Amino acid sequence: MANKNRVLFLLKYLQQNSDEQHALTTAELRKALSDHGYATSLPTLRDDIQTLIDSGFDISVFEGSGVTTTYSYVDREWTTPELQILIDAVSSSQFLTIERSKELIKRLVDLNGPSEQSILYPSILVSENIKAKNSMVFINVQSIKEGIETNKKIQFQYFNYNLEKKRVHRNDGEVYTLSPYATIWKDDRYYVLGYSDKHEKVVKFRIDRIDLVTVTEEDRVPQPEDFNIRDYTDKIFMMYDGEEVAL
Repeated sequence: MANKNRVLFLLKYLQQNSDEQHALTTAELRKALSDHGYATSLPTLRDDIQTLIDSGFDISVFEGSGVTTTYSYVDREWTTPELQILIDAVSSSQFLTIERSKELIKRLVDLNGPSEQSILYPSILVSENIKAKNSMVFINVQSIKEGIETNKKIQFQYFNYNLEKKRVHRNDGEVYTLSPYATIWKDDRYYVLGYSDKHEKVVKFRIDRIDLVTVTEEDRVPQPEDFNIRDYTDKIFMMYDGEEVAL
């Protein structure tokens, strides 16, 4: 187990601290391993590096006459432009809180090599006034997805914000029951779409305005046979969610 932990630590350290422009020397790797309780000889380090290479990790080893051997992790799953797009999406997403946006951006930056991390920052900035205040969005999404996957209804409270930016639950804290069909990201808002027991039709709710989501034991109402999520989405977001009539 100790050997496995050492190899895993070595892999993570290479991923976080090296790339094509920033290689690590043998001495640097042995010091990092030693600092974390893994005393490693030179042959052991070479064997561990070879184990990672044999396992499919793209680790570059540079050995030259009279120069120190260096190692770098060069196979990144995400390119810098791809990460930049994701960072901008997270930064501008209004359903994420400021704190959660910062946390996700840091994780995305860490996916890149150390030489490129300094150039990754949000190029799309939005006012803090329009960022979500509901820190439960991720937990809500998880519960909604569970309801969809298990074919169960969900229940929750729904709220608005008053002039003092405080939550005010609709209808004195009424609990809404919904048969969730899908989650939709539209106009930088995140919604759940489903059949409402109260409204007796398919409706949408903003996930960042949902509170206390629970998955019930009751089977959800099946989607109507003629129901098409794409068509419904196009109509509902154009404010055409009334009854269709022939002109």
